[in-house]
Amino acid sequence: MCDYYGHFQNNNLYFQDSNALRGGVGEKSLRNILEMSNRVAERALPEDAEMISKHVSEISSLTDALGELRADGKGTTPQAEGLARSLKGKLVELSKLVNSSVQRAERSGVSQPAHTVQVS
Repeated sequence: MCDYYGHFQNNNLYFQDSNALRGGVGEKSLRNILEMSNRVAERALPEDAEMISKHVSEISSLTDALGELRADGKGTTPQAEGLARSLKGKLVELSKLVNSSVQRAERSGVSQPAHTVQVS
């Protein structure tokens, strides 16, 4: 399995651990997913690129907010738990977008997706 999907395993721990440290393995994995998704967006069809970039931006903002809450010792609050759930859902949506974007790009023959992404 390629690196992109390997990072998803670390994220489950990040979402479940309300005391996860800012900059820890889970957050780094999440940031790596966002970086790889941006690489796919750079090579995607325009409509896919826009959607992927929008989701990446949203997820990045939510991750920043969750990190701040956890750093302030508020990782177990309903707000933080809601953010973690929302992040998890957004990440699933991003994964689907990236998958479909890669498939469309390959079918169109216009561009090649990032080398780190393997469509299953």
